[in-house]
Amino acid sequence: MPPSHKILVLCLTRMGDIIQSIPFFRRLRGSRPDAEIHVLVEKCFGDVIRMVPGVDAIHEIRLEDLLPDLEQGRNGNVPKATTYYRNLVENLKRENYSEVWNLTHTRPSMVLNYLLAAEHGRGVTLDRHGLQRVNSPWLSYFFATNLARPWCQFNLADIYANCIDEAEWETGRSIRIAQSDIKRDHPLSCVSSRIRIAIHPGASQDDKRWSVESYRQLARRLLQRGDVEIVIVAGKRDVELGRKFEGIEGIVNLAGQTNVPDLASVLANCRLLVSNDSGPMHVAAAVGTPVLDITVGSALASETAPYGENHVVVEPESACFPCSSRNPCSSELCGSRITPQVVLRLCEWMLGLRGIPQPQELAHCRVYRTGFSEEDGLLELRRIGATQEYARDEIHRQVRPFWLSIMSNRSLPKKLREIYADRELVEQAQKALPITQNAVRLALDLAQAAEGNRYTTDIRDLAGRLAEWEQTLFGLLHGESVLGSFLAYVHIERGSLSGETIAEQARETAEIYRRLGMLLGAFVPPTKSQPDDNNTQIVLIEDDHENHAQWS
Repeated sequence: MPPSHKILVLCLTRMGDIIQSIPFFRRLRGSRPDAEIHVLVEKCFGDVIRMVPGVDAIHEIRLEDLLPDLEQGRNGNVPKATTYYRNLVENLKRENYSEVWNLTHTRPSMVLNYLLAAEHGRGVTLDRHGLQRVNSPWLSYFFATNLARPWCQFNLADIYANCIDEAEWETGRSIRIAQSDIKRDHPLSCVSSRIRIAIHPGASQDDKRWSVESYRQLARRLLQRGDVEIVIVAGKRDVELGRKFEGIEGIVNLAGQTNVPDLASVLANCRLLVSNDSGPMHVAAAVGTPVLDITVGSALASETAPYGENHVVVEPESACFPCSSRNPCSSELCGSRITPQVVLRLCEWMLGLRGIPQPQELAHCRVYRTGFSEEDGLLELRRIGATQEYARDEIHRQVRPFWLSIMSNRSLPKKLREIYADRELVEQAQKALPITQNAVRLALDLAQAAEGNRYTTDIRDLAGRLAEWEQTLFGLLHGESVLGSFLAYVHIERGSLSGETIAEQARETAEIYRRLGMLLGAFVPPTKSQPDDNNTQIVLIEDDHENHAQWS
């Protein structure tokens, strides 16, 4: 029997993002069992998407044939690029897709989504005016927290998976690649009698790399045991990094010598991968190999940590971490705070050679172990070896159930955690909450005025007053704190209204501000006129944790 319909997923992104989209594809398949699922992917990552379960057909594109000519403007071959793009669109349209998803956060992919599905495209697309529209609350959250780092607290695998809300969560919990899909024809795809450890010193961005010299010191210390062998894995662009390890006895340098299936087979037979935030890190997690993720620079572990149980993340204990994309760090300060001795100690623990590290052994670092939350089933990072809490972790735990209530229509827990909140943060939220409530009322009044065909002057007056309240909120919430991520979410949602009339858009706006009020409520202590239904205690603390940097 032929499939009932075809679905296209635009996945023009990097290796790690593709691996993290495995739960999305699993849930998409679970909710549309009879559909034929197609994927558009960058040609160099064709081998990656072939390992993703649930994909029926793959269309490959070479972005280097398209983007450079467009970016160069008059200096590029625009007619050639235009012809290439037109042919791509026409060929895909012939498939007659009934559903198009865009998991790529770039302008060209949004344009492509609109050309193929008009305003019915799923994920990130454009409206008929050419403006960005995000039609998934989870992707709105992802965009907002990218604009206001470091406040993303959900793993990208969970964010993608929750875009499919018609399937049971258990259909999307794992990023595991089936053992039958792992090719075993590489010489190192066999079990070793020694402790085989893989090291990946590369990353997609230079600022995400722990120093090569630190990796060299780590390798030497591991090899002193005598029962360890080390494999260096890296892509073709990182061949020079691999050469830095040549001459160290006991190291096999595979940098630039493995395709993706080879990499998967090699990593599947390693006891551990030590890596920067990278694509190979996610491949290791997908084949079941434990990962020690060294997160530095602009990497954000809460968003991109290896997905699964008992992986370990180490990040620097530094006031300016993670780097802002607008103000990248060039001093390698945060990477230098993670010493080879700390990483060696974590390796020994993960390999079962020593017990859990004590806090004094993890100086200047924050260490987390991955696991799934008992409260919501999503991936979370659990701090180990800590002598005191970290302000960002406290805020994440505090806000998490409120975000889930908004994005997944979940009820708030009957009893929330005890809250520790910075005094200035609480005061800002207290000032913003009544303004938000006024914005809700004005938006609803505006909807009623538009529906009742009241005088244009009434509508203009209400719209003007709403704009004034919005400007006041911007002044209160704009900045580097978690409240800035709330504001970014409002802006993205306000820019993605789907209503055709003033009344419809006004009601959508009221709902957006109602959600903002819920988020602000996470930081507003209950008053006598507001019964503490959630039995939540808010404890004010002075700002003596860390001097948070300007995140965005």
